[in-house]
Amino acid sequence: MGLTLPSCPAPVEPPRPRAQRRKGLNALSDTQVWGYSDKEILDASRESWKKLDAYAHYRTRLVRYFDALGNPWRLAISFDCKYNHPHHNSIERDRLRTSDGTSNLRKAAETCDRRRGVVQLATGGANQPQPWTAARHYAMLAIRCARDHRPFASVVDPLHAEEVQMLRPGTLLPTAASISDYVRYIYEGASRDAELYFQDLPGALHLAVDGWTCPTSTSYLGIVVFWEEGRVMWRAVLEFVRLTKSHTGDYMAEKIEDCLERYGIKHKVLTVCADNASNNNTPVRGLATRLPSFRGPQDRVRCIAHIFNLMCKAYLDSPIVSHDVLTQHGGVIPYWNNELTRRPRLARMALNYLTASASSVDVERAFSSGRLTINHLQHQMSTRTFQARMVLASVLTGKGSVHGAFIAANLDKISRSSNPRPMTRLVKGAYKPEAVAFIHSILAPNSIPPNISTMASRSRPFMQVDVFPSPKPLSGNPVAVVLNGEDVSTETMRKFASWTNLSETTFVQSPTDPRADYKLRIFTITRELAFAGHPTLGSCKAWLENGGKPKSDGQIIQECEIGLVTIKLDSATGRLSFAAPDFLREGDVSAEDLKLMCDAMSIDTSEVLSSRWIDNGPGWAGLLLKSADAVLAVKTHNMKKANNINWGIVGAYDKAQSQVECSLKGERVPSELDSDDDELPHFELRAFAPKEVAFIEDPVTGSLNAGVGKWLISTGLAPQSYVASQGTILGREGRIHVSADNAFAQGGDVWVGGDARVCIKGDVVL
Repeated sequence: MGLTLPSCPAPVEPPRPRAQRRKGLNALSDTQVWGYSDKEILDASRESWKKLDAYAHYRTRLVRYFDALGNPWRLAISFDCKYNHPHHNSIERDRLRTSDGTSNLRKAAETCDRRRGVVQLATGGANQPQPWTAARHYAMLAIRCARDHRPFASVVDPLHAEEVQMLRPGTLLPTAASISDYVRYIYEGASRDAELYFQDLPGALHLAVDGWTCPTSTSYLGIVVFWEEGRVMWRAVLEFVRLTKSHTGDYMAEKIEDCLERYGIKHKVLTVCADNASNNNTPVRGLATRLPSFRGPQDRVRCIAHIFNLMCKAYLDSPIVSHDVLTQHGGVIPYWNNELTRRPRLARMALNYLTASASSVDVERAFSSGRLTINHLQHQMSTRTFQARMVLASVLTGKGSVHGAFIAANLDKISRSSNPRPMTRLVKGAYKPEAVAFIHSILAPNSIPPNISTMASRSRPFMQVDVFPSPKPLSGNPVAVVLNGEDVSTETMRKFASWTNLSETTFVQSPTDPRADYKLRIFTITRELAFAGHPTLGSCKAWLENGGKPKSDGQIIQECEIGLVTIKLDSATGRLSFAAPDFLREGDVSAEDLKLMCDAMSIDTSEVLSSRWIDNGPGWAGLLLKSADAVLAVKTHNMKKANNINWGIVGAYDKAQSQVECSLKGERVPSELDSDDDELPHFELRAFAPKEVAFIEDPVTGSLNAGVGKWLISTGLAPQSYVASQGTILGREGRIHVSADNAFAQGGDVWVGGDARVCIKGDVVL
């Protein structure tokens, strides 16, 4: 008798996840571990606990049970209230029953906290009762208005005022205008903390962008960021940008790039989601030329909500009644309007899909978590207040946000800030910034991701290294180097870099790439850099001085944000040199940018022989002037005219002038120029960094020399090896030795090197 198989295939089911195997003592039965001490058994059990915050309320002890004959029977763990509340009974769980979860522990802890009068925080944690202060009260009111989308006038509502007087007689409430000021001020601080948070994330970021036109005809561009952390997908509004020009694709791409540049995350964007409108093709192509990690249309994600919208419209366009009936009613929409009385649910759904644009649906979901309807009255506020309110509402909302992590990250520093970021110059006048210093006590400390939380201070090796000096002492560019910096928080790194007041400060850490000898993080006074040259050599010198041993003889591999950088050690001279990294941005400088830079230097554009983007991390543009004397003659008193650009200028001395002239004319260089054995320079360089705010001109700059070297050598404007001078105008005598591999034309490297001398050596407490 034959067996007939069904014609349809069996359903495909995803494989079940493999159960995690227990390890160590946790893999043994109670009788097998009976001989171990209570501490050993409890320590092993704690290693398997994942939600550690659920156990913070309890002391744990091991309970041993025996059978009627006195033989070992089973082990249990008792969770006892650490506050010894008389109504909080102990909770007991068998040692191996780890699948019971923590909900009972959490509920009992919350009940105990309420009985003890402990404030339950919005993030789920608890804190000891705090004394009332006006500043703390005002901060809570501002956060509540932003998070819950309450109008600012609700603060002075008569019933609310009466409630406050009942709870604390004599309390003065702030005005609605004051709350508006606090919200804008908190937004500025949250933006700084968000910047640090996103820069610390190890993975890629993804964007969703969409437009919004409010009832008052003001247009905004919403930029929503998505990321993964701890196997959880998160979402937050990154910025709510007011659009003041025609919504062209190039203009939208420019505003998105400006936003990402302010947060220092241009290099981390992997995909961009937008609806299927054809006018979104232009900004996507524009972003491909502006963002180094975004490849354009192939990395664009089509909005699934828009696709569903189009599908439903197509379905509803297919009449479910005869064409004659639709014609009698005047079309599909009039037909469904007529059906509202007979089939209200279906008709209302049909009209929603037929009349609501996909853009408005997407915006409502992304910008307000699908709950907020922005009415006309809520737009009767300033543009900046509206932007601040929309972003804070996303950041402070529990679902789909970071549970207030941006705000909780050390907001007390905001009140001391005297240099607000250009993006949100919101603070004008006396806004009582002391109010936001109490945000820490409002939001739970355990809501802060580990990479934002404060680390313990300890003594660490510290050196200050003079990089690229001439034979004269103290003639190069100093860099501060902190060794053993693994557990230093990003916030502390930035504070210390600002405190040293040097052009760069670095922190040497253990590598995450097995090929690297160490990892380096580089900070200016205002921001973190993906790469910088003189900090690379100075940090390598300090690492070797501190006893570092490279994995390969003669070369050291440094890991930094831009990738792996190879550093060579010349055993004969002791000179270090690094391989110039690839460009993040290259190509011709636009006429507009060139004019900005020339105006800032008070020179005419005709004095520039050649220009090119040579960005390998700090954002450099390179300008070739007529001579070294022309470079030294440039003035710096108008640098604010180009405060969004970092650029360098280079000019040849006599020994390289003929090669520059011949190359520009397309003529063959008559003879090989001198090698870099001679300390006399071939070129003079200057680096201008008004973008960094804290300083205008950098004394000696390795990254700029790396970019200039690759540019000049590849175009024949410089010999295969040469010496550059920098810092002359600042009283320094920096000497940078640049050379190309023999196989440079076939993809070899350009090496940038120089001397490095340790000037200060000791310890720093961070």
